[in-house]
Amino acid sequence: VLQEIKDNFSLVSKLHHPNIANISHLHRVGQDSIQSRKLGITSGSYLLIMEYVKGDTIADWQRQFENKQVPFNKALNVCSQVAAALDFAHSKKIIHRDIKPANIIINSENEVKVLDFGIAAQIKSSMTRMSVDNRYLSGTPTHMAPEQWGGKRQGPNTDQYALATMFYELISGEIPFASALEVSSDAMRACVINDDPEPINGLEEIQWLSLSKALSKKPSDRYANCMEFISAISMQEIVCATNSNSQKEKGSAFRVANKNKIAAAKLIKTFVEEYNCPDKDAVHEKLTDEFNVLEACLRTKDFLGVSECLEDIKLWVNNALEEEQQCQMELQRDIEAQRIEQLFNTTFQRTLKEFISSTWSMIVKVFTIILITIGLLFFIMLFYTIITSGG
Repeated sequence: VLQEIKDNFSLVSKLHHPNIANISHLHRVGQDSIQSRKLGITSGSYLLIMEYVKGDTIADWQRQFENKQVPFNKALNVCSQVAAALDFAHSKKIIHRDIKPANIIINSENEVKVLDFGIAAQIKSSMTRMSVDNRYLSGTPTHMAPEQWGGKRQGPNTDQYALATMFYELISGEIPFASALEVSSDAMRACVINDDPEPINGLEEIQWLSLSKALSKKPSDRYANCMEFISAISMQEIVCATNSNSQKEKGSAFRVANKNKIAAAKLIKTFVEEYNCPDKDAVHEKLTDEFNVLEACLRTKDFLGVSECLEDIKLWVNNALEEEQQCQMELQRDIEAQRIEQLFNTTFQRTLKEFISSTWSMIVKVFTIILITIGLLFFIMLFYTIITSGG
């Protein structure tokens, strides 16, 4: 077990992320003292030295709000930072397995740090490197995913479930299935595995569907990563870009979806007007097809479909923008090549002209010298002939 902890330390000590509390040392105590014995630390014990994080736990921070119901934007800010930390850890093949408000610190600048990304979590069986051996029970019952309750293999989607549970708790003021937990842990386990949590009042239907997807019973039914969940649940924030007052409005999911449609239309219109690449027509056709699908989802009140279509449109726009940038770079390279070629041609022509001019000048000079030489020889010979004849 000790060797496993040491191995895990070497792995998680390399986790450096703005939203993760770093661990720096795993220290073995040499000689104990009175003070250390009072803390239960004896010779041979191991101490984990972690980054000091100033602030409050999310559990304490949440109490400042009425009924512990955190405003949507504030909850979204917290969870988006946690999602970024989790996705980073998952990219390093590390899962946390105990995401909850008590394991997250928020400072006065609303910056978040996730704790227990280290040996403490390993000791508490709340975090390991992902492997086929991750089938034992772990985590905190209030935020455990169905696969944790069942002792099944856990992965990044297990952390996503806990993140979604925490988001539910921040918005509603209580955990899902809170009444079942008051009965017993077995009742809680049965609800998590078999039942769906109660919808949250105040959430638009499109947002509730996004949250429900992250709380799916099967890990494969959840989002591909935590930030994708955040993107889906914050879909209304995209709409706010076209209407600054929409965030304050409370209405039906149909109206929110309509605003998503307007946002998509504006996005397509602006993009098509500014997009400049050879495949402009093909891109426009693809975006128009996506927009038609979005309208179909809207007619059938498939609000999750509306959300997914808008995400697809955004993805296509981003991809097309990258292609446009590539086209612009290639065009710039062509222009640069033409400039160099033109410069070369101009230089070559000037050099050739100068060469011809200088050569011609030299030829004229040589020819002149030859003519002068011949003239001098002629006069010398004539003078000689005259002298000879006179003698």
